[in-house]
Amino acid sequence: MKILLTGATGFIGYHLQRKLVALGWEVDALVRPTSDCNRLDPAVTPRVWDGHSGSLCDLLKQSNPDIVFHLATHFLARHDMDDIPALVRSNIEFPSLLLEAMRAAGCSRFINTSTAWVHVGPLANEATSFYAATKQAFDQILRFYQTAYQFQATTLTLCDTYGPSDLRGKVLSLLISTALSGQKLEMSPGEQCLDLVHVDDVSEGFIQAARLLQNGVTGTFSITSGRLISLKNLAQKVAQATGCKLMIEWGGRPYRVGEIMLPWQGGVPLPGWTPMVDLEDGIKGLLS
Repeated sequence: MKILLTGATGFIGYHLQRKLVALGWEVDALVRPTSDCNRLDPAVTPRVWDGHSGSLCDLLKQSNPDIVFHLATHFLARHDMDDIPALVRSNIEFPSLLLEAMRAAGCSRFINTSTAWVHVGPLANEATSFYAATKQAFDQILRFYQTAYQFQATTLTLCDTYGPSDLRGKVLSLLISTALSGQKLEMSPGEQCLDLVHVDDVSEGFIQAARLLQNGVTGTFSITSGRLISLKNLAQKVAQATGCKLMIEWGGRPYRVGEIMLPWQGGVPLPGWTPMVDLEDGIKGLLS
């Protein structure tokens, strides 16, 4: 299968491209001139986009993919006014241009990446941040292309992800570095829960979604571990895996504004997919 991948140099894309290549799939990566192409597998072809809509159409025609995987995103848990243009450009404008370029090139199969952060509130349909609101906005645009232009599209809703080569500074990495360094750390009371899925399982989810899409199966599906763990219990697992005592002052700082205490557990599971990496094994893998 021929794939065009956005976000190939990001955390999930970095792992996904390698799995796709290992399967023998042909992979093009849509990258910016400033992207670190050293993070691309040698078998991946970089398609450098200069930011102009016309050249994006040309790149889609040159690549001629069977499916476009859209993983690129601009994430901010909190924002101020100066952050809004970049969030809108990256999470709404760019993927909308991508859909239009696909239409011009005769490509119509698309796998989108969303977030559980769009599922809060009494009806589980509210965004918990401006970032999540931009993801919701693009979901509506994608539905328009499905209705108006018969695009075949699948959206995968992700929860918390982790794994090797993670440069995002997530809480699991922070706990491990704190355990190994012996430094003290102030944290919230630690009762909030996480839904952690290993990046290998997430990558397999995208591959399964592509196979389903080839067979005409589309929809919005959840990628979830099916098991919540509190931040305090996660710290205990890190302590067990490292053999180090964590010097954490629980309650040393307040919960973040809008903190999600219980992640969304709804949605439709991705058919034919189940997580395979146990959390304890995943943490040990980060230590090797």
